[in-house]
Amino acid sequence: MRFYVLSKCIEEEKGDIIINLDTKTVEKIKLNELLEEDKTYVYANGELIQIKNIDWTVKETYLLAFHKNRKINIKDYKFIRLGKEDEITLDENYFMYCNGSLLGRITNHHEIEMMEREGLEKTRRIVSRLLHGGIAVLTRGKKVYRIFTYLKLKSFLAEEDKQISIHQYLDREKVEDEGSFLEQMGDDLTEVYQKIGQMLKKINKKKDKTYDL
Repeated sequence: MRFYVLSKCIEEEKGDIIINLDTKTVEKIKLNELLEEDKTYVYANGELIQIKNIDWTVKETYLLAFHKNRKINIKDYKFIRLGKEDEITLDENYFMYCNGSLLGRITNHHEIEMMEREGLEKTRRIVSRLLHGGIAVLTRGKKVYRIFTYLKLKSFLAEEDKQISIHQYLDREKVEDEGSFLEQMGDDLTEVYQKIGQMLKKINKKKDKTYDL
C-alpha cells in the first residue's frame, strides 16, 4: 500500500490519518513504525519504506483541504472552513471551539506540541491571526485531525506560478530577472551533466565485468 500521512495522531487515537494513494481514500492506519506527517510511504510484506520522489505533494493536500481537489473520497471525514469572522477558542484539554460550538478535540501531534511549547494564550493568538487568511480544519465526529492554512496554499500556488522550464524559456521572448534564471538553470544543467557522467561510468564498469565473464 502507498499512502501519504495526513495527520500524525497522539497515542490515544490509536492510528494515524492517511491518504491511501491506491484506493484514493482518507482512512486511518496503525503501524508499529514511527510515521512522519506530510511524508509518503510504501508498506508491503511487513516492510515500511519512505518514498523520496513522491507523487502526492503537500500542495495537493492543501488543495484537498480547501475543496479544490476532488479525486479523493474523504468518506465521513470533513473539512470545515473558517475565516476572520469566526471566533476560535482553545482550552487546556485541547478542545477547539468555533463561535461557542465544539468543533472537537485536537489529536494531531503538531498542534498539541505547539500548544505545549507556546502555551495556551499564545496559541490562541496564533490561530486568531491565521484566521485572517483563512483555515480549514479536518474533522471526524468530535475530533480535530489537522489545521490547514489558506496562506500556505496560496504560497504553494505562487511558487508553482514562478516555475519555468527550459522549454518555456526558449519559447519566451523575455524573462524577468534573466541573469538569475540563467545562473540557476546553468547550475541545474551542470548537476544533471555530472550525474549522467557518473551513471555512464557505472554502466561501463558493469559492462566490462560482464564481458570479462
